[in-house]
Amino acid sequence: MVFSRPTFSGIWGSAADPGFGLAASEVPSISAALPGCALTVEHNALNSILDEVAARPAHLDGDVYRQMLGQMDGGKRSVGSVIGARGTEVTVGIDSDLEGLVEMVEGGYLNGLSLTTVRDASGQVRPLEMTLTNTPARGNEAKLSYQYKRNERRMLTSKMSDAVQTPAAAAAAPAETPTAEPTALEAAVASLSEEHRAAVLERLSSYETAMKSKDASTEEQTKQIAALEQLTKAKEADRDLILAQFRTLQAAMNEAGASEDARRLEGLDTMLQSENNALRDHATSQLVMACSAAFQRRSVSAPPAPAAVPDAAPVEPPAPKRAKLNDAPSDLRNLLRSSF
Repeated sequence: MVFSRPTFSGIWGSAADPGFGLAASEVPSISAALPGCALTVEHNALNSILDEVAARPAHLDGDVYRQMLGQMDGGKRSVGSVIGARGTEVTVGIDSDLEGLVEMVEGGYLNGLSLTTVRDASGQVRPLEMTLTNTPARGNEAKLSYQYKRNERRMLTSKMSDAVQTPAAAAAAPAETPTAEPTALEAAVASLSEEHRAAVLERLSSYETAMKSKDASTEEQTKQIAALEQLTKAKEADRDLILAQFRTLQAAMNEAGASEDARRLEGLDTMLQSENNALRDHATSQLVMACSAAFQRRSVSAPPAPAAVPDAAPVEPPAPKRAKLNDAPSDLRNLLRSSF
């Protein structure tokens, strides 16, 4: 965006007949002195200053005017400045905090322009202030006609009252206005004619669009780089894990007596750390093959001896059977018989 604050352009009068005591030959010098000129509303600042010093006009000089203008507030304050001029064409910037005033100018209710000039002791004409007005003294053609937003130019529709042909206010002494300096780009673009300014802004707008597209592409590339960095970190973590497992496996092979298979793993650790995907894949394949071979050649130990059966507890001889009565000796039977 070229302009940093609400910006408008138009003409303050006819270059061939500027009127109010000005000659057409003086327009170029006035135009050259206009950048930096204060922008006011309805000559409020100038009229107030003239009222205050009316009783003591000897005190009205450039320094006094600048000092008093800087102390104005409300509707009397400076509301912006002229940032470029070409002939009677001017480009003005309005302070960004004056949203209500900007809306009035955008709506065409306060887009008339009135230029106040003074002559110094040498007779040279100097611009004193450019004011926004509803009744421009030089006619309704003296107005802001265009607005600039985001490098685009929009035509304003004026709703001003018919101009009242009254002389513009003049100061009794030369003065310079206390306004902020425009940027180099603002001054350069504002100094162009309307036709050339429109062409430059159109080109700048296309550049801005291209830059936004480039910024979006750069942002996408940044996201892709961040994702790639995360993937790289994950791959490095995986590689460290594989290397740790590799060394553990190699040590286990040596301890198990599979030294031949362990030797086949030599050099694979370097290949596993290679940036070359083909080398890493080859190393992984070799690692798998070596492990498979080691497991296949592993000797199977003899089957374990069957578990010893614990000695059986000694079997005690069965108790002698109790003699049946019929097996008893005959004398015992006889005894029993004789008793019962």
